[in-house]
Amino acid sequence: MKPKLYREQPDFEMSHKWLTEEAYSEALESFVVVAADVVFIDATHSKTFLLPFRKAKPMKDSFWFVGGRVNVGETEADAINRIVTRETGLLLPLERFAFITMNRYFFKDRQQKPQTKGYDCLSYVFTATLSIEERDSAAKNLDPNEYDVSIGLRSFDLPALEAAHTHAAITDLHSLLFP
Repeated sequence: MKPKLYREQPDFEMSHKWLTEEAYSEALESFVVVAADVVFIDATHSKTFLLPFRKAKPMKDSFWFVGGRVNVGETEADAINRIVTRETGLLLPLERFAFITMNRYFFKDRQQKPQTKGYDCLSYVFTATLSIEERDSAAKNLDPNEYDVSIGLRSFDLPALEAAHTHAAITDLHSLLFP
C-alpha cells in the first residue's frame, strides 16, 4: 500500500520557501513537521536492520532511522530519495523504497534553538534493502553532521535491537515487518 496524493488541480505545483533559523524555530512550536524515514534491511541477513548512530538532535546518542523533513510540494517518495542521497550518498531508484507505515513522534529536543523545546513530527516510514556494496558505501558516506561515521551502519536482529535498548518505534517496526 502506498500513501495517496490528491491534487485539486493536476498541473498545480507548490512553491517552496526556506525559512530563517529563527522563523523555522518558531514554526516548530506551531506546526507538525512532516518527515520521511527509512530503515535499511540487510540483503544478506533476513530480518536484520542496518541503523546509523545519531550524533545530532533529535534522538542524539541512539540508533535511529535515516530521515528528514519533507519539503513543501515534494512527494514523500521524492523526499526519501533526496534524504537518502544526501545522508548516505546512495542514489536508489524510487521503486527500491517500500512504504510501510506512518509514525508520529513527540521529540524532546531538536537542533534548532531553543533545543529543549522539542517538536511534533509525523513521518512516512519506508524500507529499502541494501546489498553488501550499498551498505558499505552508505556507511562510508554517512553525513558526519548527523551520524557517528566511526560506527557506520550497525546490523540488528530483534534480540540485538532489544539488547541495545533501541526506541520502541524501531522494535515495533521490526515486529510489524517480521511477525
